[in-house]
Amino acid sequence: MLIDFEKLAQDFVSNKICTVSSKKDVSLDEQKYIIAQLAGKIGFNSDNFLTIEGMNHQNLDMNFRNEGFYSKFFQSRMHVDLPRAKGGNQIAFLISMCMKVFECAKPDGNTYFLNMQDVLKKLSFNTKDLSHIKISFVHDDHRYVSPVIFTHEIFNEDTLFWPTSNVELFSGEPELFASIKSEVQEVMSNYSNWYEHKWSANDVVIFDNLSMLHSFTPGWTRDQRIFNQVCCNCITPTYLNKNVDIWKDWNDSTCLISNQ
Repeated sequence: MLIDFEKLAQDFVSNKICTVSSKKDVSLDEQKYIIAQLAGKIGFNSDNFLTIEGMNHQNLDMNFRNEGFYSKFFQSRMHVDLPRAKGGNQIAFLISMCMKVFECAKPDGNTYFLNMQDVLKKLSFNTKDLSHIKISFVHDDHRYVSPVIFTHEIFNEDTLFWPTSNVELFSGEPELFASIKSEVQEVMSNYSNWYEHKWSANDVVIFDNLSMLHSFTPGWTRDQRIFNQVCCNCITPTYLNKNVDIWKDWNDSTCLISNQ
């Protein structure tokens, strides 16, 4: 497989996502090679991979109907891949999906990506306003508490952290939070702000999990959409406010308990 890794890295740095299409089967080792080469081009050496073969998604045996972009189902699946609650503060940086089987009817099963650095730029609030807000949210049946902004360690860009469609105020000014939430939801509900990947078998999509919120449309069964996932490199979010890191111990069990 011939890949221009310089261009791939440029796409990734610019858009926080890049894609490779192949007419031939892409093996798990080839997928690891692609993500390792990309990581090297942006300054990482990657030899520690988290790999999941034959992945699909939970709860699809109930035959959810595809009601399109930003449906209730779509909103319920909007997420960032997170560490288990009380299980560490690092978040996976590079995530790749290689579609092994894709037999979904159009337009079912597509994956959508939203660049949260771009979302932040569309808000009317400055970063100092956001640094005083902490949110509570549930993902994969686990509860988390976190700030809503961090400075991306790799790209040195402030990034909005709004990891699900339904977040609640944990601490901070209620009126300010309500205004921020309203603006965030307005941006999220606009299709033009998302990148929709229309899958074919053997597509490889690599995205910056810290920068990208993602979701997907249903309408398929477990055997119609199967992919291999390879992740590498983890980052602990940070944001300094008066030389204090507001992300310190953000997913620590004692922190969660003491603030409830």
